[in-house]
Amino acid sequence: MARQIAGDQARVTALIPPGADPHTYIPTDDQAQTVAEAQFIFYNGNGLETPTQQFIEAHKQQPMLLVNFTHNVPSPSTQQPLDKPIYAEQVGDEPHLFLDPGLAGVYPATIADSLVIKDGQNEVYYNARFDDYRQKILGLQDNMRNTMSVIPPQNKGLLVLYHNSLVHFANRFGLTIAGTLVDDGVDGITRLLAEKHPPAVFTETGYDNSALEQAAQTAGIQVCHLETDSIADEATSYIQMMERDAAELARCLGLPPT
Repeated sequence: MARQIAGDQARVTALIPPGADPHTYIPTDDQAQTVAEAQFIFYNGNGLETPTQQFIEAHKQQPMLLVNFTHNVPSPSTQQPLDKPIYAEQVGDEPHLFLDPGLAGVYPATIADSLVIKDGQNEVYYNARFDDYRQKILGLQDNMRNTMSVIPPQNKGLLVLYHNSLVHFANRFGLTIAGTLVDDGVDGITRLLAEKHPPAVFTETGYDNSALEQAAQTAGIQVCHLETDSIADEATSYIQMMERDAAELARCLGLPPT
């Protein structure tokens, strides 16, 4: 998103590489200079990437802007007052807000506002790129909804994952998380698969999914894969990642074409 908004006016570097688990990844010593030289550092917040956040705090230099996205996203779990929003950071919302395209639009808006604060002479440039990207996010949500329209009602409550990453995604698209390996453990997932026999379980990029795969194999259930906390190497953008996830959910939970 930062690359989409900044264009050729900034050099954008990811501290957490593709395929890594943001919950546990610790930047390497040679990334300290990258942090020290940064004018902006954007991070999700609400505990998603705590080790990296601690690394940033230890190595950041002034002047720079440290921007927490959850400080800017209105909480989806709280009834919002009319006068002033209550933000996700304030109530400790589950951090995977960006997996809901309806909430994800706040991220590039925050990036654009931050860039304008530091580089006001390019305000028109940043805002134009944000307006273009916002339209793509709006189109993404519609496309994903259309892609997943093949999922029948009886399968919408059978989402089984490695961990509880799709809370906001599920709320947006009318799905329900039936269970996760992290929350239910191997025994709990084994019982769930035996009782509900979902069409598939979903592993996630960046994690050791072997226990979930073994439970699915024992139950005779197919294993599918999603990108949630981390984008895969072969995906080139946030939008492509989300489209791939929608297609995988439709393939694995949807009815075959007639």
